[in-house]
Amino acid sequence: MALGAARFERRIRFLHDLAEEVRTVADAMGDAEARRGMFVTARAYERMAEHLEHAAEHLSLPITLSPRLSP
Repeated sequence: MALGAARFERRIRFLHDLAEEVRTVADAMGDAEARRGMFVTARAYERMAEHLEHAAEHLSLPITLSPRLSP
């Protein structure tokens, strides 16, 4: 089943939001190793979103995400 532009957009936004939530949790963690692991996880979610953004661009889908304030 092919994904339309709106579904791509929702999934991209979901992954960016999930990454932000993971970073917020990581910021509150006291254990440095656990915090580092959470930041690695957040970066993985961001990379997944970036891959979807590039796929949408390659497929010429009209994705109109609002600008991100943080990475």
